[in-house]
Amino acid sequence: MIRKARFEDLPGICVLCFGEYMEEVAYRIGQNFNFMPLMAELGRIINDDNLGVLLVAEEEDSIRGFVLGQFNFFVADLRQPICHEVGWYVEPHSRGKGLGTELMRTLETEAQKKGVGLQSLGRAVDTENSDYLDTKYKEWGYRPFQVVYFKQLENETQ
Repeated sequence: MIRKARFEDLPGICVLCFGEYMEEVAYRIGQNFNFMPLMAELGRIINDDNLGVLLVAEEEDSIRGFVLGQFNFFVADLRQPICHEVGWYVEPHSRGKGLGTELMRTLETEAQKKGVGLQSLGRAVDTENSDYLDTKYKEWGYRPFQVVYFKQLENETQ
């Protein structure tokens, strides 16, 4: 079952879903990861559906996956609301059941309800699922647009 997240879901989302996902992302871009700012931001989104939408996939009363979309405006046309998918994850043992597709389709529906006409997806460049995700995104009608690079500036010496 896919549903909007509630405040009481936040610890489960962070531990079960964001743990592996965010630690890997943070490691790849050279950042330390802390759950507290994440939980605060997720709480803001749960509290104000104009900021975005956080959905969970539940099976047997346990959270098995999530998708997080944040709303803002497309930089090339500030009249165009856009939903940026900033986190999407299904636990490995729950994959292959259509939960990821159902999460993404529900995110699209929720974004459309808020007047959003454009959605962006992202993925880490060099993961074991990269080819699978590229194929899946294209099947869903998404097209590649840009590559994003990160550089940690605070460790730079002048």
